[in-house]
Amino acid sequence: MKKTLRLFSLLSSLSTTFAATGDIIDLTQGYVADGVAATFSGGNVTFGKDELQKSTRFYDSQKGWVADTKYGDSQMCWAHTASNMIQYWQSYYGVFYKGSTPLPYGSDYKRELYNIMNPSNSPIITDPMRLQVMKALKNSGFPNSGNEVAAGTNWFFTWVDSQGGYYSDYFGAIHSGQSNPDGQTATITAVNSLSTLKSALLPALGLTESNGTCRQTESGLIAHLNVTNGESPHTLTCYGLTTHEDGSIKSLLIADSDDCRLPSYEGTTGSTGSSGTYMPRLTQLFVQAATDGKLALYSDAAYSTPFISGYTYYISGVTQINTPEVLKNMLAEYSDTENEAQVWNGSSSTWDVKTADTNALPTEATGWDILVDGNNIDSEHRGYYHTYAADGRSVEFGDHAAENQRDVTIVGTVSAQNIEVTATGYHFTAGEGAALTAAQDGGTINIRNGASLTSEVALTNRTVLIEDNALLELTRQASVQLRDVTLQGSATISTTESGATIVVTGNFTATSRGAATPVTFDLRSSIPPEPNLYADLDLTGATSVTLDCKVNMNGHELRLSESTPITLNLSTEGTAVPFFSNIGKLFIGEQEISYGTDLSSYLTITNEADFPGYTLSYTDGMLSMAPLVPEPTTTTLGVLALAALTSRRRRR
Repeated sequence: MKKTLRLFSLLSSLSTTFAATGDIIDLTQGYVADGVAATFSGGNVTFGKDELQKSTRFYDSQKGWVADTKYGDSQMCWAHTASNMIQYWQSYYGVFYKGSTPLPYGSDYKRELYNIMNPSNSPIITDPMRLQVMKALKNSGFPNSGNEVAAGTNWFFTWVDSQGGYYSDYFGAIHSGQSNPDGQTATITAVNSLSTLKSALLPALGLTESNGTCRQTESGLIAHLNVTNGESPHTLTCYGLTTHEDGSIKSLLIADSDDCRLPSYEGTTGSTGSSGTYMPRLTQLFVQAATDGKLALYSDAAYSTPFISGYTYYISGVTQINTPEVLKNMLAEYSDTENEAQVWNGSSSTWDVKTADTNALPTEATGWDILVDGNNIDSEHRGYYHTYAADGRSVEFGDHAAENQRDVTIVGTVSAQNIEVTATGYHFTAGEGAALTAAQDGGTINIRNGASLTSEVALTNRTVLIEDNALLELTRQASVQLRDVTLQGSATISTTESGATIVVTGNFTATSRGAATPVTFDLRSSIPPEPNLYADLDLTGATSVTLDCKVNMNGHELRLSESTPITLNLSTEGTAVPFFSNIGKLFIGEQEISYGTDLSSYLTITNEADFPGYTLSYTDGMLSMAPLVPEPTTTTLGVLALAALTSRRRRR
């Protein structure tokens, strides 16, 4: 019967199914960052060193094979394995670290990172992967001797002395030598069949199996394998497994802290006492159950080449990290890109979408936070947590940033889904190549609760909702293209400087929630170019419209209510003063108005004493104030109210 190889691993996003065929495994989606090539041949999944450094998903901490008890690590496979597990776990949960001590995180190939373990001799290999977690663990005083992986994870998560206990707020605080009754790790030792191995590995990798399909249901987990040849115990880091068509385990994908030293293991250059260059790798080890129940490891699918030449190693246990439920819930909410917006915190003045630095946790990110405060989270852990800028995610500008931290310089073209402004004083400044675009169709800008946004940056392809006394103000020649604009409740959209223009490509409507909440359509740019509207303008719902400049309708419809007061602040020079130009069709109420119609039948100047000699005119697509007789001097119109006089309406 033909066998089909399937790959299951934790190293990808939740709800992802893992599958592969034959000897080709595509690991680019989960094991490493997008775009990093991975090849699988001859039993090895191999990455280029430079590519691997860009990844936050795969770690292979290597020994230097220094025998010195104080500085060496030749007997510390357990510590390197623990470091891999912790580093991977932190790439998901490290954002929630609240301590004041710098958090060990990240990897480096530089030799100086290893000098603490080897002060007098060069490492055997010239550029091994070293983890900051391993360096911190060694700095805390662990000797070069055998131990359990749990010793390393307990130190890191819970021990509040020896420089450990980084996550004791979540795992609980203990001291060196004390036991942790809740158990921050779990180890299964009765692994004596392929079925018990699978039962132990699935939860250790955060996988759940249903109807023969495995899906990732918990983030941040890789497993530790205890192996032994009967005399020499060893530990490996397990990143995934493959199965036969019947669901039984075929092989494991592991990282080994020893493989740089043993050329017979994987054919690498470098051996005890010599110098070589190590290429980090995952290794596929095939598993076969012996007659006595032991699970032997082999380097080939034929089960003919032992894991390490000359030795037969057996699996004796599996260890996993037990993440507290509160952290799982926090991560789920933090990662909910659809519902949880990024919140501006003001610790940076620049909004520039950046790729996360793999050697820095989001605890060091500036500019953005995510509010985590769900009902399934303990009150002591609710609050704002740092995050890197994420292209396409909704963002919020509110009171979380202090009043003096609301000047935001936009660099490059940044993309967000919804932009919500809920506080006053925000100002978008244009940096190099600045543009703010919708992440996808349907993106909105919502300015509410009396908030204000002043922008000199292009806000393109946006639906804009301005409500509750809020203000959108456009400055410094900001050429702003908006799709649909809605004003509600004394809202204002305005331009204040020369060159600032508004282009509306969708619907522009001013609506009111009632007579007590007037709507203001306020265009205050008295210096050309005039605002351009590239869609119909419906002001029938507005209870107040203010114009300080002419509005170019570009052939689109203008709809006015017979009871809409329009306030004009325009200068006259004895000629007609248009306040809407290039009108395609003019409607007052339901009535379409033709050129030359006597508008006094519909609209009138209520403060006629302030504007002697002027009347309303609708000619050649322009709605204007027209002088009845030539005026010899320049007159500034004060407040002009155009209102319906029902007694003077044309009879129908």
